[in-house]
Amino acid sequence: MSALNQKTATRTTFTIGWTCLLLSMAIFASTLSKLAYASPESKVVSNDPFYLQLAQINEPYIWRLSDGEMLTNGLSDAQGRVIVLRKAMRQDYVLEMLWGQFPVSVPTACWKLTPAQFIRCVRIGPREDTAEELARKQADRSRREENTRIKEDGVAWVTATLSAAEAQTLLQDTLEAQNNWRKTPAGALNAANFNCRPPAVPSITPVAEAAFENARNTPRNRARPAYTEAARLGHWRAAARLASGLLDDEDWESASMVIAWLLKHEVPAGYNKLADLLAVTGRYEDGQMSPSEHSIELSLRWRAAQLGDPVAQMTIANHLEKAGNKEFARTLQACAKAHNPEL
Repeated sequence: MSALNQKTATRTTFTIGWTCLLLSMAIFASTLSKLAYASPESKVVSNDPFYLQLAQINEPYIWRLSDGEMLTNGLSDAQGRVIVLRKAMRQDYVLEMLWGQFPVSVPTACWKLTPAQFIRCVRIGPREDTAEELARKQADRSRREENTRIKEDGVAWVTATLSAAEAQTLLQDTLEAQNNWRKTPAGALNAANFNCRPPAVPSITPVAEAAFENARNTPRNRARPAYTEAARLGHWRAAARLASGLLDDEDWESASMVIAWLLKHEVPAGYNKLADLLAVTGRYEDGQMSPSEHSIELSLRWRAAQLGDPVAQMTIANHLEKAGNKEFARTLQACAKAHNPEL
């Protein structure tokens, strides 16, 4: 609505409804006979133009016919008044504001009355959405539907073999087992518990590898469907990257499904991604994790590192460097880069 662009749409804080319009009639102090629209059938009692009364001053408005023809537009004056004009042979008008529009029925006889009588004659309907509001709502609806479709498509390959309930049970069981494991000697974070080895992961078919390479070469903002396709074909690295992208978008429900798939297929990266999930959800409420949550997160990454996940090995190496154990950190870094030179 170009005529309303002179004010920003942020002025929507006032209350919408009949109390907001406070529709009453007033007249200008001066006589503007050129704006008086007399009926061809009879003489108008007053030559003064008619006004609707708003609660706001300097408020953008349009007075138009129901078919869109604009009769006048501007701002409400210092008293919150807006002018209304007549169109011969028409009774269907609309008062359009930034925050909505009101249908106004003005029978021909109303224009023959005084401005003071005019308000008792016109019939004002309830607030309606403007064309811009309807278009915005439709766009929002379409965007939500598209996001839902993308979300469902993104995990459909998981739900084909793993239901949401099964995934949640798997994650809960993994966390419970991890909490017990971290208290055992094998869970201690030290060099004696580490043996550099490649991760034991499911084999990747040439078709899946080709799909993964295609995803890697796709611009990031369009890469998710490509990674989804590679993951559907069984590529565990594609699934891990897909989980990371879902976590970045705070789509924790979908991310948990992908992480459960990784764990079900015994991919070491599943432990590291579960640690990522625990970290982002743990920090969501107050910005930091509790000590127990942080302990489990670290143990999940250590478990993944022991099982050969290069990304987890680099994360643990950074932790060790900060703690002053640089020798063990270098060991982990060397192992990680040996199995994933891109790190």
